[in-house]
Amino acid sequence: MAEESGLILELGEWILRTAGEQAVDWPSDLIVAVNVSSEQLTRGDFVAQLPEPGSGSRGNSATAIIAAIIQLAQALRLDTLAGGIETADHYDTLRALGSDHGQGYYLSKPLDPTAMTAYLAAITRQSRARIGRVAVPV
Repeated sequence: MAEESGLILELGEWILRTAGEQAVDWPSDLIVAVNVSSEQLTRGDFVAQLPEPGSGSRGNSATAIIAAIIQLAQALRLDTLAGGIETADHYDTLRALGSDHGQGYYLSKPLDPTAMTAYLAAITRQSRARIGRVAVPV
């Protein structure tokens, strides 16, 4: 709807600015991921995210595509962010393929800034390192 009305660029800028302002209050090793519109991609320096494992075929071809994207990113020395991690199987597959970061309901439901701050206070740096470099959606 925002794309159709032409408001997506203004809305997207506000979302990115707000997420960035909030992230300043969180630990520096935390990754903050924000979904962007294709309209925004044509106007900035955004890095493409991986296909979501739950968004299409769950067969070997989807896994092969994801593996190829991860390998390409690694060759270019870029980090990867896998979205849509909904199950332990998604998580395990993406970790095995070498994805650097992940987000999705399996890891955490979307949290408002107050809930995110409380969550971060409840976990230690060691426990974040143990579960891997995880991007929690905002």
